Amino acid sequence: MHNNKLTQTNIGFALHGYENDVLSWLELIVNFYETSLYTLKSVSYGIDYNKFQRKSLKTFYKTIKEDKNYPVDKLYAFITFSGESQRYPGTWHYGCSFDEPSKQLIMFGLLKKEEAI
Repeated sequence: MHNNKLTQTNIGFALHGYENDVLSWLELIVNFYETSLYTLKSVSYGIDYNKFQRKSLKTFYKTIKEDKNYPVDKLYAFITFSGESQRYPGTWHYGCSFDEPSKQLIMFGLLKKEEAI
């Protein structure tokens, strides 16, 4: 048995030094994951950190395109991911989160305990 086994199931990193708005980040991340053959399916987002919602990525894009009064400028945070259930973050396999005020982008992937080194 190795002494260097991971004890956590989250492995992530943050990308600093490149600023963009939420929707531009979302488009960039979705394209990145798709070209890497990891399709993102859902999004969890907050408007003014008060109204959090979870939708399929397809429904989210449709809502923004159809509703010209949608408060896009108040989308302060989002997590886009692929998982077994939108309701349970513990079932999310991989994805990316972005927080507007901190300008922090974090890409993540979950490892099953048996996959940890």
